[in-house]
Amino acid sequence: LTDEADGISHLSMFPNPANDRVSLTLNSGFSGGYAAIISTDGRELSRMPLAAGAGDCFMKVADYPSGSYWLLVVDDLGKSYHSPLVIHH
Repeated sequence: LTDEADGISHLSMFPNPANDRVSLTLNSGFSGGYAAIISTDGRELSRMPLAAGAGDCFMKVADYPSGSYWLLVVDDLGKSYHSPLVIHH
């Protein structure tokens, strides 16, 4: 995931497309915050807290229909990062 303002990569997400869950790898500089799955019409479907220095985290996506979504990550400093997420069953 990349912050559009400064192009710094803070997290990685895989697999994409996802089936059962998405793995988030937080870089050591991540200050904590949350991750959310957002529908294409802008609704927040789920939210998961992320601790600073948490390393690898997983978000369950098995209950969502196949389709396109956004993964949004907001850090404790208020910066947001987003990436397209495809769920395919």
